[in-house]
Amino acid sequence: MAKLAGVSKTTVSRVLNDKPDVSHTTSDRIKRIIQDTGYTPNAFAKAINDKKTHTIGLVIPYTASYIFTSQYFSELLRGISSDVDERTYHLMLCYPKNGNCAEIFKEGRVDGFIVITPSLDQTRVLDELQAVDAPYIMTSKLPGYMENSVAYVDIDERGAARQVIEHLIGLGHRRISCVGETQSVSSQERVAEYRKCLEEQGIPYREEYARLSGDSTLPEGGYEMARDLMNLPEPPTAIFCCADMLAIGVYKALYTLGVRIPQDVSVVGFDDIFMCQYLNPPLTTVHQSAYDRGRMVAEKLINYLETGTFGEQTILDTYLQLRSSTDVLNDHRE
Repeated sequence: MAKLAGVSKTTVSRVLNDKPDVSHTTSDRIKRIIQDTGYTPNAFAKAINDKKTHTIGLVIPYTASYIFTSQYFSELLRGISSDVDERTYHLMLCYPKNGNCAEIFKEGRVDGFIVITPSLDQTRVLDELQAVDAPYIMTSKLPGYMENSVAYVDIDERGAARQVIEHLIGLGHRRISCVGETQSVSSQERVAEYRKCLEEQGIPYREEYARLSGDSTLPEGGYEMARDLMNLPEPPTAIFCCADMLAIGVYKALYTLGVRIPQDVSVVGFDDIFMCQYLNPPLTTVHQSAYDRGRMVAEKLINYLETGTFGEQTILDTYLQLRSSTDVLNDHRE
């Protein structure tokens, strides 16, 4: 390019990087040559020169099947990818079980990390990133782990769960079950608030009504737990599912047992994935935007990489999306 334009390589570089101290005439000539020749700058060479890769490591501390079969996580990843793409960055998928994320950073292959919903038994990954001063942000906070000094975007898990339980109690329910899964900190927070809310309302907490699946939030877990619950001597009249994917399994179990929703059992989910409105009956659920959360974590990390500041930790709004899987009248729920 420099030879064709009759200028130095430095001048061409300044035009490619939109530097202001090149005359309009020279700049226009170089840009015409670039256009006529179809020249594309070498992104790898530019990254070496800038000491930046413009690549973000997406840390997935779970199995691929756990993440990519969940509509909630699909929306989260869509939000992350959308913002990263718009900012002309790239994503690298990182699975801690198959490698050390800290080493990837030390090798200069990524500029920072987004950590997908870590759990308390995965703090090793976070400790390793801290040890090498790798910039990272989490898609949820980790209770008890540096909550005031680690960047994250989250929701008020306990406040959202409380809305669900108060709604069901307001409908007259007293035998309320809660189903979640053991891997998820979010599930653990929701179950803890479920118990607290019952006790505050003078409703005895019953261990047999609180179920946690050790496998995943896939429908199979909800199906098995719902069948167990309905076989109890006093089955619940309402089931709070800590994820909509669990609620789908609960629906199937209740249908196969001939249990009507909501006439016999009310069901509430969490996440408001798109298929909730198409279930029969449509599912009452806590609405949160996984897409918005994904976009925001990517935006915050890239802003940090470019400006050196994360800004404040962010708590996104939720609300209870009422549909016909819960009663509209107080009736025989004692």
